[in-house]
Amino acid sequence: EDDIKEIFVERDWNLTRIVEGPLTSYNNGKIYSIEFLETTFEARMPDGSTIHGNWNADGNTREFRCSNLRTSGNFGNDSIARKIERIIKGARKYSGDTHWLKIMEHDNIYLMFGN
Repeated sequence: EDDIKEIFVERDWNLTRIVEGPLTSYNNGKIYSIEFLETTFEARMPDGSTIHGNWNADGNTREFRCSNLRTSGNFGNDSIARKIERIIKGARKYSGDTHWLKIMEHDNIYLMFGN
């Protein structure tokens, strides 16, 4: 069983790549990050835009869900921010430890973070 608090809570994760099936996007040299608190999270984009919401995870099944998503700021033409929002909204699973974290919509569609 994973220790959910140890993996998620009060860690600042930086995006390292986005995988969408055969396509991989990298963070274009800018910092996209996400921080999880006890029940909420905030994803920060380089232009100051954010995605906020609630999250929960199950350490036995590795199920992961986000709810009550809301955004602030304008993502404009930032395709990476839009992909982050879409994958977080559809996230169903996670894998990782205290050094890396995958938030997965499907096995081959995910966000990869490091710290």
